[in-house]
Amino acid sequence: MGFAVLGGHGAGGADTLPAASTAYEVVGHTPHPVVVVPEGRGRIRGPVVVGVDGSDRSAHALRFAFAEAALRGRQLRTVHVLSGKARPGNPADMRMPEKVRRLTAAVLAGRHAGNPDVDVTEEAHRGDPAEVLATLGDEAELLVVGARARDVFKEQLFGSVSRRVVHSARCPLAVVRR
Repeated sequence: MGFAVLGGHGAGGADTLPAASTAYEVVGHTPHPVVVVPEGRGRIRGPVVVGVDGSDRSAHALRFAFAEAALRGRQLRTVHVLSGKARPGNPADMRMPEKVRRLTAAVLAGRHAGNPDVDVTEEAHRGDPAEVLATLGDEAELLVVGARARDVFKEQLFGSVSRRVVHSARCPLAVVRR
């Protein structure tokens, strides 16, 4: 699978506004995976973190993330972010939904058998998905998110988790459409 690699500006500055960001434009217009590497960050030997939500786009991201984890000899952390705040004392709030667990298991079954050394973990978090994923990326060697392959104009108007993570992640980020 081919992909593009781009340099990006650090998170949060005026350089990251959508109209000024080459990375933002390329991610929004190419059907291929795009890896954005922010400037000024040294390599961190951490896990490959992938956001999963049970959708086809997260299945594509999961396949890409597993291949990268196997190639790099890193742990793969699959992360599902539930919107909103956790209710104290409710352990069900922090469990990965069954739909997401089934998809993750199905996508990884054959891959994991071929690469049994890849340590795969599943996590569930509560909060804003883009913020949680960007924060988890701080300790990651690579953060991977899926993106919708549909109406690019609508995504640009209303944004999406992947587009927001492009602007806030401080680690190398792969955005996978298919």
